[in-house]
Amino acid sequence: MARSATGIAGRCESPCEADARPIASRRHRNEAERRGDRKAVALLERIGAPENGLYRGDWLESLRAQRTYLKKYGGFLYGKSGVLDLHFGSYLRTTEYRGFSISTYFKAELFCLRALWPEMANVDLSRDAANIGTPVFLFLGRHDWNTPPSLAEAWLSGISAPSKGILWFEDSAHCPSFEEPEKFMAALARISHNEPLSE
Repeated sequence: MARSATGIAGRCESPCEADARPIASRRHRNEAERRGDRKAVALLERIGAPENGLYRGDWLESLRAQRTYLKKYGGFLYGKSGVLDLHFGSYLRTTEYRGFSISTYFKAELFCLRALWPEMANVDLSRDAANIGTPVFLFLGRHDWNTPPSLAEAWLSGISAPSKGILWFEDSAHCPSFEEPEKFMAALARISHNEPLSE
């Protein structure tokens, strides 16, 4: 979640990874079956559902395999099976990332997953963040298969905060900041100026 002077804005937040991962895992397996993707079904069955936010055995390899199908089936970027053009293309087109290397990005992502995921798997915002002293706003992609929006909605409805709200991104999955950047940036600007969120 990004903190500002006027509130907290969370993008596709999962209040509890232990709850989110099994839902995402089932969704990918069901989609693989619907598409008749026998290779994916076999792999996802072998991986199984995560327990307490982590897959059994080599949890990182299993998580990466699950995310392969998340991206392939459009649950990461709505209606798109790849991520390079939209996700990394935005970095490559900026002057701030001259010489930016995709391989370096992947190495850094892998390092962060290895170092942080086991701890993230223990996070439960329903338990740890039920009372927040600043406004809370969630930016949720309607088609997010990675962090089920229903969990974020339930968490937000149960917390105490001076004000709170959800802004839905109807043409987004897990990355509304890339998928609907104008709407995303306009919403951040409204929050920073203490203006109400609106569709």
